[in-house]
Amino acid sequence: MVRTYLTYLLIGLVLFTTAFGICAPTAFAAKLPIQLEAPRQTTPSPGLYKVKVEHGTRCTAAGTMQAYTLYIPDGDASLPQGPFPTAMLIHGFLMTGEQHRNNAMNLAEHGFIVITPNISKWLWGDDKRMRNVADLTDALAWITGRTGQLPDSIKGKVDDTRIGIAGNSSGGAVALELALAAQGKNIPVHALVSLDGVPWDRTADRVKDITPFKLLTLRAEPCLCNYHARMLRFLDHLNFPFDDVKVNGAHHCDLENPTTLGCYSVCGKSDNQHRMVFQNLLYLYLRDALSAQRIGVETKSFAAVVKEMEAKDEVVARTDVHGSAFISAKPGNNNVESIK
Repeated sequence: MVRTYLTYLLIGLVLFTTAFGICAPTAFAAKLPIQLEAPRQTTPSPGLYKVKVEHGTRCTAAGTMQAYTLYIPDGDASLPQGPFPTAMLIHGFLMTGEQHRNNAMNLAEHGFIVITPNISKWLWGDDKRMRNVADLTDALAWITGRTGQLPDSIKGKVDDTRIGIAGNSSGGAVALELALAAQGKNIPVHALVSLDGVPWDRTADRVKDITPFKLLTLRAEPCLCNYHARMLRFLDHLNFPFDDVKVNGAHHCDLENPTTLGCYSVCGKSDNQHRMVFQNLLYLYLRDALSAQRIGVETKSFAAVVKEMEAKDEVVARTDVHGSAFISAKPGNNNVESIK
């Protein structure tokens, strides 16, 4: 009788803490399932990896019960077997990791392990914002094997010398702060892609402290939802070169993939053509920045593809630009170097 009562009490506590995003006590938190459903496999294009998709939850060091999805390459003997470069994709305001599903699938099909964690949908106030940063820093330490126990599906498969992060909208703000926090704890970040990111005020004076890595800003047309290209004002504070690509005619919601009715209602239309452009450029940049294998039909470099798009007036692109040299540049200013 007592044992039955304690069993029900334990189950109730686990359900309560999971529902409210609070970790269960340490004594049994480790027994919570990492994988919530059986992996599903996709049928990719010829020459690409199949992808195992796993959903799970884990308790962060700050006490948050965080849901995540893993996308894991699964290839035959004709494809490299890993360890694989790894990317963390961070969603934006009021969204979930689902808004990077197609980006994650594309990366995994090309030989990346990808994690799309869910963070708090509400990003007002420094306390909530920095709690998200702390949770993602912990997730990055976990995925690179520094803390906790990894699922069997990715043990020995993550190459922690090739780690990239990317975030769209307010997720881009989180990504910048995550880079700072991770570097402060010697957790590797080798490349960052801001997907029409909207950085926070607190970050402006801190980006100068980022240790140099590969950095790309992918942008839509200036609008209210990206605070009229707010990211550009922060680039002036960097102490190392970066690349910047604006996709002509694109909207803020094109950086989500799939996008949502909520984004469409607030930030305007989105179309599949522009979403595919951002998806491809994200992959090409991370592939080249992290020295990933070139598989599939696209063997040209990121720089070569962008240069072709620039010639067709599809993008405005700059590369190896250093801080104020970019901000002070005007159209036609030869001080700003085009991608070669």
